[in-house]
This record gives sequence, C-alpha cells and structure tokens, in this order.
Amino acid sequence: MSTHAIYRTLTILYPKEFRDRYGDDLVQNHADLTADRGPAAAWARTGLDLIVTIPRYHLETIMSQRHTTTSLNATIALLAIAGIAGLFTVGYPSLALVGMASIIAVSQRSRIAHAIREPDTDRRHRRLITAAVLSFVSIAAVVVALADLGGDDHWDNGRLIAYNLVFIASAVGAIASLLTGLLTPKAQPRQPAN
Repeated sequence: MSTHAIYRTLTILYPKEFRDRYGDDLVQNHADLTADRGPAAAWARTGLDLIVTIPRYHLETIMSQRHTTTSLNATIALLAIAGIAGLFTVGYPSLALVGMASIIAVSQRSRIAHAIREPDTDRRHRRLITAAVLSFVSIAAVVVALADLGGDDHWDNGRLIAYNLVFIASAVGAIASLLTGLLTPKAQPRQPAN
C-alpha cells in the first residue's frame, strides 16, 4: 500500500464534514510534501498535524450549537430527574439537584430558547415522536408496577423505587419533549425559483 493510500485512509479519522470539505486537499498536501521533501519529512509533518488537529476538529464538532444545546438540555433533565428520584432514597437534600437544574436552565435560557425557536420541521417531528414514546414508557411503567405489585400485601421497596424512577424519568422527558416539540416552529417550504 502506498504512503498516499495510507494517509488517505488516516483522514477518515477527521469528522465527516471536515473530511468531505478538506480531505482531498490534505491528501494533495501530503503528496506534495512527499515529492518535495521525501516520505520521512512528509510523515513527520503530516503525522504531527493528524495528532494535533483530529481531536481539535472533533471537539469543534461536538461543541457546535446543535450539540451544545442537546447536551445542555440532557444535563438539566438528568439533574432534575436525579433530584426527584433522590427524594425516595436520600430525602430532601436531593432537591439540591433540582435547584442546580433550575439554575442552569435560568442561566442558559437564551440558548435554550434560541434552539427551540429555530425553525426545523425534522427536529419538531423527532421531539414529538420522542414525547409519544416516553409517554408510552411512563404508562407502561405504571401498568407493569400495578400488575407486579398490586396483589402483594407488602411491596418490595427496591422494585417500587425502580418503577417510580422509570415513571418519573419518562414522564418528565415526555413533557419536556412535548413542550419543546410544540414550541419548535416548522420550517417554511422553499419557494420554487421563477
């Protein structure tokens, strides 16, 4: 396998958008360096570049507006769910997690609101489908809990807590997904060019 083919294979490590845009240029640069300075110098330079830039571009991809907002919403939801679920085991000190979720939500409200208001029909559909699935899970958790624990005179606390955790997590997620889905505007259809 030639050094150019090996380098081209290594460019797969870059994020897809970056690779699609600059992949051929990177391979051409490697080929030019090989022709001008030899394979050892070309690999020294481009190998160092691969080691430094691949993590950087992956971080930039992760930290894009879309991914940051998704991570932010997930963090708020998980803190709130953990705080509410902690009421069953730890007690009132777990409400500090709900407080943290509230503080993050208030401090980042403009970022969250911008993500919700951005017209995107596909995102709206995904959020509404997620709300429907999570609603089904929360209803199923109640039905299974009643069927499993209903006939016993004494309920097993561990199983009851597990059913409550599933119910609370899915119910909160369903409500959040429904609200964000309904608040996400549909994208306007493109007008045909005249």
